[in-house]
Amino acid sequence: MNLPLAWLLGSVVAVGLVAALGIRIGPDSPDLPPLARAIAIPLIGTGIGAGFTPAIVAEMPRWWITILALLIFLPVLHHLVYRLFLLSPHVSRPTAWYSAVPGGLVESIELGQAAGGDVQMMTMLHVLRMIACVVLVPFGLALVSGLDTASVVAGSDSASDLVWWRNVIEGVAITLAGVITGRFARLPAASFFGPLLVSAVCHASGLSSATISVWVIVAAQIVIGASLGARFEGISSSKLMLAIRLTMVSSVATYALGALFAWTLARLSGINAYAIFLAYAPGGIIEMSLIAMAMQLNPIFVSTHHLLRIMVAMVGMRLVHPKEHTLDPLHLGATPEEVSCEPDRSETEP
Repeated sequence: MNLPLAWLLGSVVAVGLVAALGIRIGPDSPDLPPLARAIAIPLIGTGIGAGFTPAIVAEMPRWWITILALLIFLPVLHHLVYRLFLLSPHVSRPTAWYSAVPGGLVESIELGQAAGGDVQMMTMLHVLRMIACVVLVPFGLALVSGLDTASVVAGSDSASDLVWWRNVIEGVAITLAGVITGRFARLPAASFFGPLLVSAVCHASGLSSATISVWVIVAAQIVIGASLGARFEGISSSKLMLAIRLTMVSSVATYALGALFAWTLARLSGINAYAIFLAYAPGGIIEMSLIAMAMQLNPIFVSTHHLLRIMVAMVGMRLVHPKEHTLDPLHLGATPEEVSCEPDRSETEP
C-alpha cells in the first residue's frame, strides 16, 4: 500500500485495535515488555546522531529565529487547545489545561492529577495527540510536498565503510555511553537524547563512522508503534470517542497554526518549511524524528526543537500554574476516580 512509515503506523493500528477491543492473546496485555522499548529508543537516538555532519554544524546558526519563535508558538498553542477542550461540557478546567500542554506527558498528568483533573482523560488526550501526529502528519506532508515518506531512511547497511563487526561494536559502545550520559546529565528523554548527543559528537568529530542497520530501525519502529497502540487498553468506548473528537478538533487547529508559523519562518530564515513544521508538531520526539528521516529532512534540527519544546513546556507548567487548578482540600486523599471532573464554569479563567 506504500503507506507513510508503514512499520510504525501498522503496529500502532494493529495493537491499538487489539487493546481497544479487549482482545487477549495469551494471559498478558498486548503491550510489549519494557525491555523492548528500552533497547529500541537508544538505538534510534544513535542512528539520528550518526547524521550529524559538518554541513549541519555550519547550518545551525540559522536556527536562532525558529528557536525564538518556538517560545511564542508554544504558549499560543497551549491556550488555543485549552479553549477548544473547554468547549466540551464533559471536560473540567484542570483536565483541559493540563491536557493542552504541548509536551511533558508524565509531568502534565502528575500536575493535573494534583489539581483534580481526570487522569484517564488527560492520558488519552496526550497519547492521542502523539498518535494523531504519527498518523496524520506523514500523510499530510506526503500529499502537500509530494515527497516519499514510505521508506525507512533511518539507517543503511552500506553507508558505513567499517567492517560489520566493528560497526556493531562502535554502535553499541556509542549507544551505551549515550544512555549513561543522558541519565547522568538528567536530560529529558535521556535514553533518546543521550545516545543522540554522544553519537553526534563522535560522528561530527570523525571519531566514528558507524551506522545503525536499517532493519534495526524497522524493529524499533514496530516496538514504538506497539507501545503507543497498547495505551488504548481499558478505556471505555464513550470516553475514547470523546477523546478522539477532541483530538481531531485540536489537531486541525494545531496543524493550521503550525503551518502558519512554518510558512512565515521559512520565508524569513530560508530553512525548509516542512522541517520547521515537523519541528513544531507536538508529537513524540522519536516519531517526529523518524518522519524527518523518512522525508530526508534534517532530523537533528527537528529533534533539537522538540527537546526545547519539552523543556519549555515543563518549565511553563510550573511557572504558569493557575490558582483555580489546585486541588480542593476536600479532595485530599481521594483517588483520581473519586475526584469530580465536572467543570465549574464559575471559576476564573487562567
